[in-house]
Amino acid sequence: YGAGIPEWSYVLGGPSGTVAQTAASFTIGGPGLVAYKWRLDGGAWSASIQIGDGGVLPRATPTIRQSTLALSSLTAGTHTLEVLGQDMAGNWQDADPARLYDGAPQSTPTLRTWTVNTTLPLIAINEVCGDPGQQVELVSHSATTVDMNGWSLSDDVLTPGEQALTGNLASGASLAITLTNFHLANDGGALFLFDAANTLRDSITFGPLPAGYSLARIGTPAVWGLTLPSIGNATKTAARMSDSSQIVINEWLAAGGIRYKQDWVELANPAAFPASLTGMVLTDSRFGTLVPFPPLSFIGGNGYVKFIADGNALAGANHTAFKMDSLTEELLLFAATGAAQDNVRVFPQVQGVSQGRVTTGGLGGTAFFTLATGGAANGTSDPGYLNAVNILNSLRITEIMYNPVGGNNFEFVELTNTGGVTLDLSGIIFYDGLDFTFPPGSTLTAGSEVLLVKNLASFQSRYGTGLNVAGQYLGSLDNNGEQLALRLPKPWDANVLCFRYESTWHNTNASGYSLQLLSNVTSIEDFDERASWSASTQLYGSPDSWIPPADPHGSGLNTWLTAHALTNADLLLDTDLDGLNNTLEFALNSDPRSAAVPNGADRLPFGGFSGGFTTITFDLPTSALAGSHGCPGTTYTVEASANLTGWTTLAKKSPATAAWTTAAGGALAPGTVTIGPGPNGLTRITVKDSALVSATARHYLRLSVSVIP
Repeated sequence: YGAGIPEWSYVLGGPSGTVAQTAASFTIGGPGLVAYKWRLDGGAWSASIQIGDGGVLPRATPTIRQSTLALSSLTAGTHTLEVLGQDMAGNWQDADPARLYDGAPQSTPTLRTWTVNTTLPLIAINEVCGDPGQQVELVSHSATTVDMNGWSLSDDVLTPGEQALTGNLASGASLAITLTNFHLANDGGALFLFDAANTLRDSITFGPLPAGYSLARIGTPAVWGLTLPSIGNATKTAARMSDSSQIVINEWLAAGGIRYKQDWVELANPAAFPASLTGMVLTDSRFGTLVPFPPLSFIGGNGYVKFIADGNALAGANHTAFKMDSLTEELLLFAATGAAQDNVRVFPQVQGVSQGRVTTGGLGGTAFFTLATGGAANGTSDPGYLNAVNILNSLRITEIMYNPVGGNNFEFVELTNTGGVTLDLSGIIFYDGLDFTFPPGSTLTAGSEVLLVKNLASFQSRYGTGLNVAGQYLGSLDNNGEQLALRLPKPWDANVLCFRYESTWHNTNASGYSLQLLSNVTSIEDFDERASWSASTQLYGSPDSWIPPADPHGSGLNTWLTAHALTNADLLLDTDLDGLNNTLEFALNSDPRSAAVPNGADRLPFGGFSGGFTTITFDLPTSALAGSHGCPGTTYTVEASANLTGWTTLAKKSPATAAWTTAAGGALAPGTVTIGPGPNGLTRITVKDSALVSATARHYLRLSVSVIP
């Protein structure tokens, strides 16, 4: 009913701040005014100018209480316009002996101050939109077109140039920019505009901002306020607002543990429209210095704002100046006027469990919540709540392949649904260790596994194309060990897991073996314990229950080399330093990446003595592909020597033959070959020399292998 209208003259439109234009136009008006007079920069007062219809009150048309004042040829510098209104009784604004309606002293002239600078490029931030738009609008107040090449936007005053600008901006025109190089968070932030010389031209700092709204310069003198997004629209209209008196303390968490690394307090606005937080105070003390929320802080209609209670208000608008006490605490909310608005008493808290109002936004009793609902309605009213609880209880990382044989492109992380119901993984995010968010529609049935891989093509070259891969992540697992943290999607922000693996665990660093969780019921607090993990039992791990080819020898040496990430150039190397070079590893069917029993030096032939004759014994794989034992394409030869210089063949087995040759037309010295079962399903071969050994006659035996690819 007019309570917010000034009693005397008002001045609308026209310039404010610094402008390039040397002309200005203002609208002068006021309730019950019939005339006004003005002066510029302390000069002489003008003659009385009639406002609209003056003292006439026409019956057929609306009464006009406004008049236009146009100024031109303004010089560079600061200007001050003063306006005095006259009412129907002939009283002037500054001379009426009567007091104002509230008893305050008589009004002074209405003022408007601005600066003219015709040489400076005048580009201003006109609108800022966080999520979901991430857009900024600039507007030009310059008299001429401005070259924007070299200008930039940043979210840090110390780092100009984060997002470069290009092109030209005409006088009076606007420019819409989508932010791609940095992100304006809706929980508070800042935006800075720099020119080509990295000189700061304009900036805005703001607190919490409801999603779907923007901040824009409204009206004249272009005051920042909350609006609906209107990038590219010259008219900026203030958003409809609710009264701030309905805002309450709604939920809090004071003992985070694994689920939450930081304590927090949530405010709720049960009103239908956004409300201002500016100037309000959230504290845990009735005394001392109170830190108010910064200007341009808002909370959405039926919305929530969560504040990190870390005692570091300088860390951002969403941080408090106090820390929570998990044993006993009082939380207080003060209105911008300083009046007490809400308070709650906090008693001993449960780790990872929040406490809040039973009725969201209400002033009734409180309850504990197994899954905290910071940023959402308390309790289980959200349809995603039950799914989120199931994820917390059931989704686990069960295998980690870091620093794999062949390079980082063969990395993977396996997750398993250890519960009994299907999980909707949409929006679950790795925020530490990996950079990956599960896309919409991602599900995982009970008991199933899903994989995240570094490089899909490399992964499939080793493991095939039949495994359940959710996608590729950015970055790489740290070969020295690192923290992995998996978090629920918004509005739930609890950690599903947060732990650190170490490169010293179970010989899994560059060995070709993965880290595997020993038990799916491992407590989340024990995930960063070495005892909770083991090395995989098979080379390259078992992603999504992958089973390696039954016999990599089946297609010969080349297949075996590929399966073990080796090349022909590696055949004479001892990759795992176990005493067997890689050619012998192939011929004996042992693991070239493991020095452990039975893949190391225990597989080397060993000598013996029987009835005065020297013997040599070794184990070969049992394989029909090689006749009965041995490896395809491999020739095994046992040789004897009396002086380690000249060698004579005693026995020989060719590829794909079952028998050993001991006398082929006199070409071989006679030897005795015994074939029998060996350990671990292998075939044991013993070759006995034909020459007696004495004090003066020594004999040496050796095994020689040759492989044809």
